[in-house]
Amino acid sequence: MCAMSTQILRRPIILDGEIIEEEASRSINPLIPISADIDGTTLFIEFTKVIGNVDITVKDDTKKEVYSSSVDVTAANQATSFSIADLAPGTYLLEFTNSNGGYVYGQFIVE
Repeated sequence: MCAMSTQILRRPIILDGEIIEEEASRSINPLIPISADIDGTTLFIEFTKVIGNVDITVKDDTKKEVYSSSVDVTAANQATSFSIADLAPGTYLLEFTNSNGGYVYGQFIVE
């Protein structure tokens, strides 16, 4: 007998942009210290380095804000997640901003 797996594979969200660090340590770093993916109805975010306070926003295809949160990233590999179960099917924009003018974004689809 073969058991079927009900495991849902995480779908990565491709991110672009840059997070600008504090003036004292400002440097050009092509690596984005954020990763994001979807597992079923949960959006997972991981910060790979300390980057301070980051605002997280999700907007629908009409640019209406449907989710917002602030996270103080004080440790490498710090993670957060939130449910996207209540979002209507469509394309959404995930945005990260910080007080130094950093902007990282990516699109994801809710089916």
